[in-house]
Formats: sequence, structure tokens, C-alpha cells
Amino acid sequence: MKILVATDGSEYSKKGVDYAATLAQPKNGQIVLLHVVAHDPRIPKDALCFSDCEERDKKFLEELKDAGKKMLEQEASKLKETGLTVELRVELGDPSEEIVKVAEEIEADMIVIGVRGVSKWRKILLGSVSEDVIGKTEIPVFIVR
Repeated sequence: MKILVATDGSEYSKKGVDYAATLAQPKNGQIVLLHVVAHDPRIPKDALCFSDCEERDKKFLEELKDAGKKMLEQEASKLKETGLTVELRVELGDPSEEIVKVAEEIEADMIVIGVRGVSKWRKILLGSVSEDVIGKTEIPVFIVR
């Protein structure tokens, strides 16, 4: 069994990691921990930017990726103690699109996402990564709250 766990380091995501471990352990499964550094959709990818701006942005994105990798390494160390095989992935882009893309690429049997309970108004305004993922894939999605 191969489980993709999308995590942002939040309390809810950590619950998702724990739940995925309980599912994978009896089957000697593999867990792929994924952190997506979100690209702000309001800024076009081909927006005009001067070289100093571009360098600053690249450095900032690398710092975000490094922070994401460190967070994943902390989660992975707990999982490896249980004997599970763990792979780490840090991607850049739209979170729901990247989650689905990686899940399909690794041929995941399940996607686990920790979700924060947000109000209906906030969900309407901001959308929901978990709902987007459900709408974009046929892979089973387990949402942990």
C-alpha cells in the first residue's frame, strides 16, 4: 500500500500523518510525505520582473522549499522509527494540482489530507484544497480533522 500524505506542518496535517501510519503499518506500506509551496495564483508566472526581483524571489522560494523539507524530515523521522518506508517530496505550485499530480505519478493507493475546519464563508472565499483534490482525482481521499 502506498499512501500520499499532503502536509503543511499544521496540527491537522500531523494527525493525517499519524493516521496514514496506522493504515500503512500492518501492510508494510510506503508513505510519501508531500509539502507544496503554493504559488500565488494572483501573480502571473510570466509577470515582468527585473533581475534583482527575480533573484530575490528565487531565493525566497528556495528558503520556503528548505523549510518544507526540514518539516518533512521531522515527520519522516517519527515514521521511520515504526519501520515504514518514507519518501519526501517538496513541490512548487497550486496545492491541489500538485497533490493530484504526485499521487498519480507515484501510483498512490490513497491520499490523506489533514483539514482545518473553516467557516462556510471562508471556504467560499478561499476554496478548499481537500475539496479540489477530491474533484480532480479518482484515487480515494481520506480527510482527517
